[in-house]
Amino acid sequence: MQNVQRFQFIMSIRLFFPVVCIIVLHAVDACGQGDALKVIQDALALNSEGKPLAAIKLIESQSNDEELNSQILATLYSFVGDEQKASELHSRTFRNNSLSPPSNTRFVPAMDAIVGQALDRRIVIVNESHDAPQHRQFILQLATKLRGNGFQYYAFETLSEDSQLLKERGYPLRSTGFYSVEPMFGELIRGVLKLGYSPVVYEDFSNNSTGNQITDINSREEAQCANLVERVLSKDPNTKLLVHVGHDHVMETPRKVRGKEIRWLAARLKDASGTDPLTIDQTTQIQHRDDATNQFDQPMVLLDANEKSFVGGHFKGTVDFQVYHPAARIEFGRPAWKLRIDDLVSVPLPTQITANSGRVLIQAFHSDESEDAVPADQLVMVDDASRPSLILRPGSYRVLVQDERGHEISRTELSVPSRTNR
Repeated sequence: MQNVQRFQFIMSIRLFFPVVCIIVLHAVDACGQGDALKVIQDALALNSEGKPLAAIKLIESQSNDEELNSQILATLYSFVGDEQKASELHSRTFRNNSLSPPSNTRFVPAMDAIVGQALDRRIVIVNESHDAPQHRQFILQLATKLRGNGFQYYAFETLSEDSQLLKERGYPLRSTGFYSVEPMFGELIRGVLKLGYSPVVYEDFSNNSTGNQITDINSREEAQCANLVERVLSKDPNTKLLVHVGHDHVMETPRKVRGKEIRWLAARLKDASGTDPLTIDQTTQIQHRDDATNQFDQPMVLLDANEKSFVGGHFKGTVDFQVYHPAARIEFGRPAWKLRIDDLVSVPLPTQITANSGRVLIQAFHSDESEDAVPADQLVMVDDASRPSLILRPGSYRVLVQDERGHEISRTELSVPSRTNR
């Protein structure tokens, strides 16, 4: 595909879902424009209707582009709770800069180190990999710590609805944003709203393209920076802001790509605000089950011999901290990190739920939320021999089961008691 056609393809996807073009920016050269666009648009339409398994089925059965499939499917599999599959697909296409710690460094708990440095900062910027729900749990923990230190605004990249409506409602809908349809992202949003944060829309929805990728990236970064300055930072000099971004937007220094300079969001906010943001990368030191060399049970960062944060690989010299998450592990068919969150409970599936018709999607929704809300948890069951558990907070839920076409098979009510009542 020629460069102009390639970028028109990307911008067409962005018109459909303004953020998802970042996923496919480098992945469409080998696919036919019309066929690839149609499959992706149809799959994204299914996902927006709350049918992510049907979206996965469509791409797996109709798209032959391996690189594009890996990137899109990694995100979709993370949406349906299959982090093992998402991790495998992620490792095929995204950089993996995991490195062995230098001999003069030591691991320390990430949360304590980061919060200690955040106390005198006005802006904290933390990134995520869009197919790693564990990163969102870390951001919720960070937001909880920062709220007690005066942080009151939470800006997240995917937000595309009116922020005041979201705040008043108290929970996200499928239309709130592309990535926020993932259950842990939904719980992150519910959590920050309960903490009293005000959500901030800052995405650039102009969809204007020059046909030059670097120019358009810089234009998007500048527009997003201007939105944050106008909507938050210019209103009150004492405002404290937590910004949740994807991948390279967290870089504080310009980066050369193909001989041209990109000034990412963090670099622009640093200049525009006149303050030094605290920047945190979660995306490069990803440990997969097969290559984990450092065994720990909580997120960690590295300090050097002078007790300074050590950052290596892709983000060296561009961020303040680099988080090492525990290696991905699956227990009882579910991510181990999720099973260890204090207020979450492992809940067996109701006995009437079966997978007689093949793969099924099982979704648990808060009973007091609308039909188009983001589920609190969801998973795919392949057969009745293996019955993974839902992982939920105490409360009342409606549990829906869909087949691979997105058709509802059944629904039932579920009550999860608190641990003290179990």
